[in-house]
Amino acid sequence: MSTSRVVLLTDSTAGSVPAEVSRVPLHVHAGDREFLDDSTFAQDDADAYVRSGRPLRTSQPTQAQFSEAYAQAFRHGASDVVVVVLSARLSGTHHQAVLAGRAWPGRVHVVDSYAAGQALGYLATDAWTLANQGASAVTIAQWLVDARARVGAEFCVESLERLLAGGRLTLPMGSVGQRLGIRPMLSLAGGVIRPHGAVRSQQAGKARLVAAARRARDNGATRFTVHHCVSPTDAEHLADMVETEVGIVPMVSPLSTVLAAHTGAGTLAVAWAGPEPRSN
Repeated sequence: MSTSRVVLLTDSTAGSVPAEVSRVPLHVHAGDREFLDDSTFAQDDADAYVRSGRPLRTSQPTQAQFSEAYAQAFRHGASDVVVVVLSARLSGTHHQAVLAGRAWPGRVHVVDSYAAGQALGYLATDAWTLANQGASAVTIAQWLVDARARVGAEFCVESLERLLAGGRLTLPMGSVGQRLGIRPMLSLAGGVIRPHGAVRSQQAGKARLVAAARRARDNGATRFTVHHCVSPTDAEHLADMVETEVGIVPMVSPLSTVLAAHTGAGTLAVAWAGPEPRSN
């Protein structure tokens, strides 16, 4: 937990965040077995499922999980808890966080990130930075509401099958990806996944992702992450392209198991955020 009296929580899809930011894990269902989206389901096991094409189902954290996380924060001396989680349009995680927070009126502040992956991770990290600078929970929550417009992501996936099956896209939206040999491009903005055209090769997809990163930089983004789903070599190549074309060295990280379950093997993505909060 953070030494600040305002404690930050996020969920397990958030990418890289400081160790002091606690994560509430989503659930992963592999066959008849259920795991938490954390170290209880080893990355190698998750990768093997994704590579094989075997279905992985996911579900949101329970209200009880959030209640326990809040109670633990308050037992350790927190005055308030700020919670920033996966887009409410992609998951019921936000709803469960809000329901649990009703037991501590005025002390739990839940914000819909409109994001996922490292875009969410950047928001959680910046909120933690503000807490350590002494900002109030109300100030941090309002900052998150404003800052979520400055994060985003674009994806190149090999198939929309998993997103369609999981209800993250509708059939009309998914039709672009059903044509043989087409790799759909998707954007995540305003909390919604939208089709953003299609390409015929992975290299063309990488070029589109680099172009998205350039546009984001021109609109004020200063931090970038390349995500991948069991494609580390391709991710490193994409990161080199981003560094060359955008002039900023990105982080490289795998998607969380939950996000990988919905995007599938071969997915590449670029996530971005604006500048870090200024010190007081």
